[in-house]
Amino acid sequence: MNSKRHTWKVQFGIFAFLLFFSSPDVLAQAAEWKTETANDGKVIVKSFVTTRTDENGEERQLIEYIATTTDSGGIEKYISLLKDVPRHSEFLNETETRIVRANSDDEWVLYYYTDVTWPFSDTDIVSVMKYSEDIPQKTATFVVTAAPSMFEKKEGVKRYNYYNMMYTFRDLGDGNVELTISAKCSPIDPVPAWMIKAAFPGVVDDIFQKMIKLTKNG
Repeated sequence: MNSKRHTWKVQFGIFAFLLFFSSPDVLAQAAEWKTETANDGKVIVKSFVTTRTDENGEERQLIEYIATTTDSGGIEKYISLLKDVPRHSEFLNETETRIVRANSDDEWVLYYYTDVTWPFSDTDIVSVMKYSEDIPQKTATFVVTAAPSMFEKKEGVKRYNYYNMMYTFRDLGDGNVELTISAKCSPIDPVPAWMIKAAFPGVVDDIFQKMIKLTKNG
C-alpha cells in the first residue's frame, strides 16, 4: 500500500484531530463541552472548542479534550510504552516519533513527524515530555508540552506551536488501570467542517485501543 495513502487513512490520530477543529463552522457548533462514548461505553470523551490569542496577538482555535477508559494490562506496561518514544508512532499514527535528547532520567525532548497526503502540508512537533509519579495516589503521569525552538525546522514542514498532552495512568489494583488522556492544542491549517463529524469520539478511542493492544502484545 502506498505509504502516503495509508497515512491519510489512519490520519484520525491526534494530529488529524487537531486539524479537523480548524473550521469556523465547527467552532460555532462546539462552543461548549460535549460528552460522547465509544466502545460500548467503555471510553468516555469530553471535548471543548474555543479560541486563544497566540504569541503574535492572533486569534487561534483552541481544542481541549479529556478521555478515560480502563484496562487490565497493568500500570507498568503503560509506563514502559510511554517511555519507549519510537513506539508512540504506533498509537498516534505518526510517521516518526523519536527522542532528540534526554535532559534527565525523567525528562526528554521529543520529535514527532507526520507525512501527510496532499492537500495538507507535512507537520511536526517538538516537545518536552516529563514523567512523574504520585505514590499515594498510585498514579504515573507523562506531560508533553510543545517546545518548537528546541529542534531545527525542516523545509516544507509546518510545526505546531501550541500542543499540550497529558497521559495519566492510575493503578486500580489487581492489574487494573485507569487511562486518561488530556489535551489542549491549537491546529495549524483549516479543513472542511464535515471532517469533524468523523473525528469524535473515534479518534481518541482509536488511540486507546492501539495502546491497549501494544501493551498486550509486549
